[in-house]
Amino acid sequence: NLTGYATTGETQLQSALYAQEQFTLGDGVQINGGIRGENDAPLGTALTPSLGLGVPLTTGTRLVVNAGTAFRVPTIIDRYYPGYANPNLRPERSKDADVTLQSSAFLGGATLGFFLRDASNLIQLDSSFVPQNVARASLRGLFGTLRTRPYHGFVTSLSVTDTYRALNVSPGMPATRLLF
Repeated sequence: NLTGYATTGETQLQSALYAQEQFTLGDGVQINGGIRGENDAPLGTALTPSLGLGVPLTTGTRLVVNAGTAFRVPTIIDRYYPGYANPNLRPERSKDADVTLQSSAFLGGATLGFFLRDASNLIQLDSSFVPQNVARASLRGLFGTLRTRPYHGFVTSLSVTDTYRALNVSPGMPATRLLF
């Protein structure tokens, strides 16, 4: 139970339950599935499933594919913090997926991937840093990570993400780049 800023008297309650199962087949293929049930009073409830598949390609190299849905409620700070908040925010819902190529054979490990997210009521800050809902948003991107081999217990990572598409695609409006 979270209580808002002392002058608002608002409360918000969140409870959730998550279950996941993973199977590994004889050829090293991994399949996993999960479901999260969430109740966020007073903002709503959701069931958000996810499914993943990992397939070994060669020794030390795997292809991983994931898909799922997400439900994100605005925080009590997003809704009620004086001078910053928007009490009219609605929960964000999205469909998400990613495809990742993982290699343990290159340096200390490397990944290269693609992700996508299509959201309704995406919560983002406007130009005055006040949270707002974007009716429809579409995001696409590429990411990569290189890791060094451990050296005296230390590992260094370099990660790069290119969100080449981050658009407000709300009905009746021209597609524009999301802020921030």
